[in-house]
Amino acid sequence: MTKLEKILSESVKTLRTSRNFSIMAGLGSGLANKLSGESFKEAFGIAAVNHFMYNLFSTYLYIKTLDAISKTKHPHIYATLFQFGFFGMVYTYHNYVDTPFPLAAVAPSTIYGLYFVNNYVDKRGDPFTTEVQEPELSDT
Repeated sequence: MTKLEKILSESVKTLRTSRNFSIMAGLGSGLANKLSGESFKEAFGIAAVNHFMYNLFSTYLYIKTLDAISKTKHPHIYATLFQFGFFGMVYTYHNYVDTPFPLAAVAPSTIYGLYFVNNYVDKRGDPFTTEVQEPELSDT
């Protein structure tokens, strides 16, 4: 694989993950609006579009952090703790800005995040492949 192919492949993975997080953010905002008696569709559309750039940046941070976590002795534990820490930050932000039903707003993204981080750690950096790569063991 050439360097250009690798960059394009990583870009597509980042865009795909950002899109998925944006859809989950839209779903969460739609649920929060529905619970408060407002329009689900309006909140879903606005949140899915408005969160894309934020999700693009956070996906980049996720990937860099998970690359480091994948090299540890207990990557699943650290990946899950990382996701819950990120969930705590987003929940605190939504609570601070008085989002109606902040837990409903962040739950779909958190559930997808848990799936993503553990799948990423399982696949050793490629959550979109169908095969699990075994870690390399040294003789020492």
